[in-house]
Amino acid sequence: MCVCNECSKKSHARHDKVLVKELLDQQSRDLMKNLAELKSVIKPVFERKLDALKMKLANANKGYEVLEREISMCGDKLHRDIDSVVESLKSDAKKYRDEHLTELQLEITVIENKLKDIQEAMTERENLLSKSAQLLEFDADIQHFKVIPETTNFELPVFTPGQGDVKAIFGQLSSLITSVSPSYAIKRERSKKSKRIMREPYIQASVTVGERYVYDVTCASVDSVWMCGAGVFYHDYNVRLIGKNGENKETLECPINPRYIALKSPTCVVFSDDSDKTIKLWSRDLQMILVRTGDWTPKGVDVTMSGDIIVCQFKKAEVAAMHSTLSRVVRYDENGSELRIMEYCEGKRLFKLALFVAENRNFDICVSDEGKHAVVVLDKIGKMQFVYKGNIKSGKYHSFNPRGLDTDSQGNILISDYLNYTVHIIDQHGTFLHYLMRKQLKLPLGLSVDEEDKVWVGEYSNGTISVIEYLT
Repeated sequence: MCVCNECSKKSHARHDKVLVKELLDQQSRDLMKNLAELKSVIKPVFERKLDALKMKLANANKGYEVLEREISMCGDKLHRDIDSVVESLKSDAKKYRDEHLTELQLEITVIENKLKDIQEAMTERENLLSKSAQLLEFDADIQHFKVIPETTNFELPVFTPGQGDVKAIFGQLSSLITSVSPSYAIKRERSKKSKRIMREPYIQASVTVGERYVYDVTCASVDSVWMCGAGVFYHDYNVRLIGKNGENKETLECPINPRYIALKSPTCVVFSDDSDKTIKLWSRDLQMILVRTGDWTPKGVDVTMSGDIIVCQFKKAEVAAMHSTLSRVVRYDENGSELRIMEYCEGKRLFKLALFVAENRNFDICVSDEGKHAVVVLDKIGKMQFVYKGNIKSGKYHSFNPRGLDTDSQGNILISDYLNYTVHIIDQHGTFLHYLMRKQLKLPLGLSVDEEDKVWVGEYSNGTISVIEYLT
């Protein structure tokens, strides 16, 4: 039994008496909380960062191989009189390549060491849970694990053919350009306080936005939402921040009428531009192209907890055998570099026409597929988890027309059913849970769940965003 010597004196009253068991219980709770956060949040973010860096390393290698082939092909045309220039340029390229790959390898090593430290911390905490004597003295702080180290961004040198003398005719090799992405703290997940669906969900607010059509919405806070839409006879080349009271808080002028948007930060949105097949980053102070999708037309977008961008894409099939269009979902890092293409699983196409996409708290990727009349859910590496086809067996509806979707703090997936005027709620395993506001929503299209688990639903036909409270 641990007893303060001074406490045995009747006159001593300098601190409150605390039972050792209570201290042990509190420390155990803190360790369990730390362990859960390390397992479910911190470690997965570092693992994805490691995957991204390894992908960058592979892409850099390929890029330098292409670069050297271009230099060599140009050198072959001019033969011996420019051999010395060729070798000089290739030497510069090798120097940049060594610098580039060495830095990337160092960053990979740092992340691998971090992951090793995290694993050791997890093991240490698991072992301590059964050792009461050491538990009291253990420092449960894990703040130092929550900071992602800074990384260096590189732009590959560009070979530019020249004119004039031999060296100018052959071309110039630009320098390796670097920039640093600052370190950042890992976003804390929404607290998973246990909640249940209300017996009678209700519309807390109906926000009139001044447009006839509401295309997509993304919550900026519990009191405001970014939206894109259009009028009856015109396109609205704006993304607007709307308050719950209907106030237009901010307007961002865009080059097109956006139809799919996602939140990068409270003041910055990401949207797909099908006119030039790009994904754009847009705010009052920053307008830039983040991704070019090539032959593929971008549709729905989402920004993940780690800052990656997920994009639905489609294109017409060159040979119309089984599919007249091809569809896929692609993951990019925060700088727009391609990380993973999700198009096939076990040799079969995953999608017919992927429209909207959202990441769940367990890192699953949820996609509404208009062509399949289904929601397709993949794990973080693109492996099929399940397909939800709309609870047709219940007999309440004979079709399923999924559009916008998002997830809440419980890992539930909310899906707007466009032609049935309702929202489906399923759990993270695909089990149907509830319909929201049956027949009360007019052509629900885009939807977004805020930090208080209220769902904002854009109604396409009447220029309204309904804010629905459904958890208690």
